[in-house]
Amino acid sequence: MTSKQPGGSATAEADPALVVAPKHWKPLRAVFREFIEAHEELGLRFTENTYRNFSRIHGPALLKAGVLRKPGLRQPYIADVRNFDSPAFDLISTGGYSQSIAEGISMTAHAGTATP
Repeated sequence: MTSKQPGGSATAEADPALVVAPKHWKPLRAVFREFIEAHEELGLRFTENTYRNFSRIHGPALLKAGVLRKPGLRQPYIADVRNFDSPAFDLISTGGYSQSIAEGISMTAHAGTATP
């Protein structure tokens, strides 16, 4: 883009480029499917009911922990693929009653950034 200076000379101005956010956020449905496939020891199989139950029961805890986000009122959760595995495993394997949840400690403690 060029603009004219008062003296009549043209100067080049760079248009600002869009800064794209990191692409570590994916739809929860896809992340949960990968999670189930990676953890055969849990004995779960991916179905729409498993996905809905997981997001309904454990979604609020993972949302509070910063592992999930809800982009809009009727939009499905998106998950941070960098921090999803450990908290989700704890929630499923303990039935949601792990020590970290009982004490109200953020699930991001699994990622090495504990917050009280």
